[in-house]
Amino acid sequence: MYATALGWPEDGIFTVTSLALCNPHDARPIQSVQFTSGGGAIDWEQTNDGLIFRILFEEVGTGPLSSAQ
Repeated sequence: MYATALGWPEDGIFTVTSLALCNPHDARPIQSVQFTSGGGAIDWEQTNDGLIFRILFEEVGTGPLSSAQ
């Protein structure tokens, strides 16, 4: 699955609610989360609220959408 962010939250935390553990259509646990290109670490967890992940970059303004802000 690919996900595209249409905005960049200040804290870098995104939630994909359709990937919640309690999803009645598909409750399989997520095995991994990674970038298709670029760098940065992804800190993630899957909860009943969704797949929650935080994109970590060393410097503010170096994220993938930094030029769009």
